Amino acid sequence: TAGDSTPGAHVLIHGALVQGVLQAQEVVFKENVEMESNVESINIQNGTLTLAGLSGLTIASDARTVMEDEGAPGRFEDLRIGDHLKVHARLLDGQRVLPTELERTTPSSSIVVHAPVELAADPLIVLADTSIDTSRIPDKDFVGLYGTIGRVPFFEKVVIGRPVWVKGILTGSIATWGSVGTNR
Repeated sequence: TAGDSTPGAHVLIHGALVQGVLQAQEVVFKENVEMESNVESINIQNGTLTLAGLSGLTIASDARTVMEDEGAPGRFEDLRIGDHLKVHARLLDGQRVLPTELERTTPSSSIVVHAPVELAADPLIVLADTSIDTSRIPDKDFVGLYGTIGRVPFFEKVVIGRPVWVKGILTGSIATWGSVGTNR
């Protein structure tokens, strides 16, 4: 809808250029956030959940959110605390995560966040309104497009608004981040 077109939204537009004006035939909003973690809390009535290791971030599904259960159609109502989810979403207004798809997968202790950088000041990175402390990530696990780049070059080259990923392991609801990288 027109309300979905906010600054920073990633869109793909198909149409024809007519006298200098793009006549859109199709507008597709693209996901710019991917997360993977275990469900920490869930409110079936409100359609909201939180993920372990991503404190303070509430994910609110709506009628357009697709739910998959290990590759088959699923229902939000069937989710349980501890289920491992992959979340494909859009970041709205720099802070609200709107999932387009929730995918329940096999149990895992992995945690992944892939989102546009909101803030980067060594050792902190803010992705999807979540502050991630990279101080325990070894220098060799700061990765660029072609391999290891190290901490200092990573923070020198990171650009606000460009995607970064962080990966780690969950112990209960505590994330231990193990690597961070860019796609550039």
